[in-house]
This record gives sequence, structure tokens and C-alpha cells, in this order.
Amino acid sequence: MEVSFFPLALIAFLALIAHFTSKRIGAPVIVVEILFGVAAGRNALNLIGEDPVIEFLAFLGFVFLMFLAGLEIDFNQIESHGWGDVLKGLLVFTLMFSLSYGAALILGYGLLMAIILSTTSLGVVLPTLRSMGISKTREGQSILLMTMVADFLAVVILAFYAVWLRDPMELKIYVVLSLFAAYLAAYFIGREAVWHFPDLLSSWFKPEQPTEVGVRAAIAIMLAFVAYSQLVGVEEILGAFLAGALLSVLFRGGSILEEKLYAIGYGFLIPIFFIWVGVNFRFDLLLNKQGLSIVPPLIAAAFLVKIIPSVIINYRRLPVKDAIASGILLTSNLSLVIAAVEIGRNLGLIDAALEAAAIFLAIFTTTLCPVLFRRMSAGTARPV
Repeated sequence: MEVSFFPLALIAFLALIAHFTSKRIGAPVIVVEILFGVAAGRNALNLIGEDPVIEFLAFLGFVFLMFLAGLEIDFNQIESHGWGDVLKGLLVFTLMFSLSYGAALILGYGLLMAIILSTTSLGVVLPTLRSMGISKTREGQSILLMTMVADFLAVVILAFYAVWLRDPMELKIYVVLSLFAAYLAAYFIGREAVWHFPDLLSSWFKPEQPTEVGVRAAIAIMLAFVAYSQLVGVEEILGAFLAGALLSVLFRGGSILEEKLYAIGYGFLIPIFFIWVGVNFRFDLLLNKQGLSIVPPLIAAAFLVKIIPSVIINYRRLPVKDAIASGILLTSNLSLVIAAVEIGRNLGLIDAALEAAAIFLAIFTTTLCPVLFRRMSAGTARPV
């Protein structure tokens, strides 16, 4: 098979330039990567077309993105602050999802749109809080835990929904539960291994490890969960997410391993995915009459379904302005929106115009919401 390296080289160059561009304009690098993909794809220069190799690498980047999302779940925060914030996160997500489902019905869409509207993005929220120096404050920790809970539940609901759509006459709950059973089995085996062989396992993650056996083990675990998910008919993103969460709970504070995995993901695979999303983005459909009619109510619904629960839950503890600011930051949604759009497109649930509108919503909220949160929350956070 003859393979052209030009598209991959171009994507690698665009990913590099995206870093410097994002720093210059103050926009998330993910947004810049999508926009670069739009410019290089069929919407403008048409430098990147259909390519099965790039398509596979983009899908692998998508899987790796969900793996890192699971890895970002910090179980130390749950232990240090107790389960109160987790229960609060469950309540907030329940309100968000209920409002999202109502908004989806009003807009004439179904459950997939409710999932899209109820998602948030830990990958946007965490850097925003860190850049403001408030990730360790009480409010910052609370927002992070709510985001973690929302991310996890959104992935699970999305996976269950995809399974149900493939076989609506028989919801194979036992199939999905078998994936969680595999997670528990791997957790108990891993916990025993960490307990009995701490020196051996710690040597895997040393910076000078010549064969990078720790990275090999992490990727093997991720692909094992992804392969099992595919085998039993569950969305691969759930397997990847659970694999990341497994490593997070077993190797807490494993910063060296995380740095190496982040280097592989955000240094290579994940930019390919987001640039590929831009390449396939139908900008022309967004500007036609149907697209223009979809976007405004979609944006309004995205903000309302996050702000209203935040105000309701925090009205006694926070000033209204701060509660609104928290809701605005939670409106940032990118990775899971793209995931839901990909699944919806593969299953024929959404048309091209709605796909373009949903991706635009992700870009818009990811760009605007952190800026609004910074301006509204400056100097108001209190230490834990």
C-alpha cells in the first residue's frame, strides 16, 4: 500500500503553528486546531482530502483523548473533600440533564441533543482554574468535582444510548455492565500488584526507564479496554475513559507517567483528531438558512441549562454573580460534544447541518466561556 506522508506532515506543521497562534490570540489550542483544519480542508484550500491513514490516526487520537479524560479524574480530591461535592455534582448534573432534555424536546431534537447540551469539558475547566490560580480554592475544587461527575455520567449515558440504538428491542445492560465488571477486576488485581510489588512498579515509571515499560503498560491497558468495548458492542470511548480512570485511581500522583502519556496524546495523536474534525467541518451548511436558524437557540439553551442549576445549587453559599460565573464555565464543552456528534453521525441520528451547528457550539463556548468566567470571578474565590 502506497502511503503519502504529505497530509500527515501538513497536519503536524499545523499542530505546531496552532500552539503559537493560540498563545498569541488567547484562544484554546483545540479551537485553533479545528479552525486550521477548516482552512486546510474542503472549505478553503483543499490541501487535505479523504485519507484512510489520517482517518485512523484521528480516531486513535479521539480514543486517546477520552483515555486522558479518565486519567484527569483526581480521586485524591474526592477523598480530601469527602463525598459532599460528589453528591452535589450528581444533583447538578441531574438538573442539567433534565433541563437539557426539555430544551432538546422544545428545539425538536431527541436524547442525543440532551447529552450534547449537558456535557462539559474538564480539559477546558481545569486549565482555566489553574491559570487563575484558584484550582485549589474551595470554589475551584467544587467546580472541578462537578465537572468530573458530569464528564463521567455523560460518557456512561452516551455509551448506554449508543448500545440501545444499535439494538432497541433488547437493551444489553449486562454487556455494558460486563465492562464495569472488567474495570473492577482490573482494579483489584492492580491494587494487589501495587501493594505487593511497589518497588518493581515504581521502577516502571522512572524518567530514565530505557524501554518505557510504564507507558507500554498504560497503552496496553487502554487498548485492552477499547478492544473489549468494541468486541461487546459498547462505544470505544467508554472503554478508553474507564482505562484512564483505572490508572488514575491506581497510580495517584503518577505525574511522570501522566506527563509521558500527555506528550503522546497532546503532542501527536489528539491534534490530528481535532484538525481532522476541522477538515470535515461543513462550514457552508452553517451559513445557510437552516444552519443560521439552528445556532442561536442552541447557544441560548447551552448557557441556560448550565447557569440555572448552578444558581439553584449555590444560591445560599455563593453570590449570584459567582454562581452564574460557575455555570458559564461549565458551559464550556468540546471533547464530549465532538464524541456525541461522531456517534450521532455514524448512527445516522443527525444531519450535516446539525453536526456543523453542534461543532460550532463547542468552538464558541470553549472560546468564550473561560474569558467570561475570568472577568466575572476575578478576586472572588476563597481558599479551601
